[in-house]
Amino acid sequence: MRQRVNLLRRSLCLVCVLASVSVAHGQFGGGGGMGGGGGNAPAPPGVEKPKFRDHMFQQGSMRVQRETGDQLVASVSVKGNRSVGLNRIMEQVQTREGRVYDFNLVMEDVRRLHKFGAFEQIQPELVEQADGMHVTFVVRERPIVQAIEFVGNRGINDRELNGRVGIAPGDPLNQFSIESARTRLVDYYHEEGFNQATIETVIGKTGYPNAVIYRVNEGPLERIGSIEIVGNTFVSSARLEKIIKSREAFLGFFNFGNRAKMDILQQDLEKLTSYYRDLGFFEAEVGKMMRYDESGKYLTLRFVVKEGPRYYVRNVELIGNQFVDTNSLKQRLRLKPGDAFDRGKLQADVTEIRYGLGSVGFIFADVQPRPTVLDEPGQLDLVYRIAEGDQYKCGEIRIHVDGDDHLVAEHVVENRLEFAPGEMLDRKKLDRSERLLKSTQIFITNPAEGALPRIVVEQPKLVDLEAAADEY
Repeated sequence: MRQRVNLLRRSLCLVCVLASVSVAHGQFGGGGGMGGGGGNAPAPPGVEKPKFRDHMFQQGSMRVQRETGDQLVASVSVKGNRSVGLNRIMEQVQTREGRVYDFNLVMEDVRRLHKFGAFEQIQPELVEQADGMHVTFVVRERPIVQAIEFVGNRGINDRELNGRVGIAPGDPLNQFSIESARTRLVDYYHEEGFNQATIETVIGKTGYPNAVIYRVNEGPLERIGSIEIVGNTFVSSARLEKIIKSREAFLGFFNFGNRAKMDILQQDLEKLTSYYRDLGFFEAEVGKMMRYDESGKYLTLRFVVKEGPRYYVRNVELIGNQFVDTNSLKQRLRLKPGDAFDRGKLQADVTEIRYGLGSVGFIFADVQPRPTVLDEPGQLDLVYRIAEGDQYKCGEIRIHVDGDDHLVAEHVVENRLEFAPGEMLDRKKLDRSERLLKSTQIFITNPAEGALPRIVVEQPKLVDLEAAADEY
């Protein structure tokens, strides 16, 4: 086996090709187990060639030989366009001079021009003459935006608002775009803590009948003076305050990071609710109350918590495992009957079950937890649905180094692998080997510099199954 690496740190991809194993009837203990996984990524799609028809449209089409009864397009023209260039319009049109005339295609062109958005009216004119059909698209352009102005803004400057408005001079002037832009500006003001901001739209001013003017009434920049959390008994207020992103005035009077942003407040409510439910308080609810001072600039934010009952695990059941013993898997679990539900422990137990299955080659096993709340208050059953999949040994190990060709001693990589060809694959050993490769100073360890070292496990191709079975 030969490895290559640049004198500088390079990125590494190690591919382990699997060998399938026939599973005997019976069960394996999941002890000691550890196994790693990975998935086979699909090959990137090839570059799709343009369709012949699209290519011909882009090249101005080609003339075709007239058949008996066919009528050709003698000319294609546009009338009524002033600010929109002819080339931009013809990019939307597929009717071409010299092609067989097709009325349905002309109507499709009209629909495409409507979708283009630059015209408020489009009328096709069809004139039949001896040399063929003359097609003219008569258009009436929408008015265009001459200028965009902001009036009354002080807390947020014109440059920032221009970056948010979403329309620019030269764009078609239509009510939908103008109103959408106004809504975006109001949302932006609210995100920045101007929760009372309102904006009205005015079209036109002296000398500029199609100018769009946004008149802004910012209102005060609201800040959080203090934060209170009430109703919580199981979790301390200090702990809950670390979960939320909203902040009160530093030391009670320094305005640093304490803008009252409504979107952040909503996220805080969701975070607090999720935190309680992850601890088994499935009926927990969190609301908020806001009280402004006389100036309207500072508010007291109060989170009101209703914890409700905490749910406990009554039974734990594993379903679907055929070859790995249930008791050996249950011994790995932290969340047991009688324990309070904890989503963190649940997720750790899912990983442990996968490691148990992966310790005997079932590295692609799928484990889905299903907590079921019972009619009995505060009780739930926990079911893990398991799909073991096939069992695998390690086949060929390939090492790919991205970079210039420089030799690397084989032991640099081999000493960090806890598996070898012919051994039963182990999910935890694969995971641990990948962590060891990432901890070296030989390969890239900073994601900003490139791809990190990784181990990719590939399932065997059908043509390799018989050879792998004979060898192992």
